[in-house]
Amino acid sequence: VDGAIEAVGFGPAQFLYIAASCTIFYLELLCLVSDGILLPLVKCDFGLSSFEASLYLLVTKLAFCFGGLLGGKLGDRLGRRQSILYGLIFQSVMLAITLHCTSFLPYTLCHGVTKIAF
Repeated sequence: VDGAIEAVGFGPAQFLYIAASCTIFYLELLCLVSDGILLPLVKCDFGLSSFEASLYLLVTKLAFCFGGLLGGKLGDRLGRRQSILYGLIFQSVMLAITLHCTSFLPYTLCHGVTKIAF
């Protein structure tokens, strides 16, 4: 059985990939949950109305959905390993840019673009 599994390409590297992708998806889930928890703080810091705060959530959730489609297409073209690597690099750069935003609109756009990475 072990030889058959390795013959179709499901060896130790595949288990490592599954563990890494599960960890990434878990962290992304925590990020999505934290958006709901941190929204009152973001609302208070930027002095937002409820509509503007819901706009923030709308942009990030739409970007997350679009990012899943884009990640799937990139994974098909480049391979899963390269698409995850590019996604991690892109997300790291965008998170660094997001940390320096001082107003609501750039923060929302940067955070939304960050969500496209996965």
